[in-house]
Amino acid sequence: DASLARLQARWVRSRRASLRRALARAESRGEIGPGVDADLLAAMFAGAAFYRRLVSHEPLTPRFRAGLVDAILRSVGATPTTATATATVEDRDRDR
Repeated sequence: DASLARLQARWVRSRRASLRRALARAESRGEIGPGVDADLLAAMFAGAAFYRRLVSHEPLTPRFRAGLVDAILRSVGATPTTATATATVEDRDRDR
């Protein structure tokens, strides 16, 4: 359906625009280097999440999400903070 495709494309554009703004702020603060590809970062996160849910049928646990965000942040030269790695000790223990 063409209208559903347009809606989905608009939603993706809005999510990517939000990510681009966040990356621009991080770049202006010197937290990441210049020219980070927002589309690539979005694909890294989505690809890992979709693979985990649809291929390996594993849950997207707080531990997995925090580890994925940490890995993606490290890939662009950022140092993840405790605020970005939000899985609590209890979440991590529960996920084991």
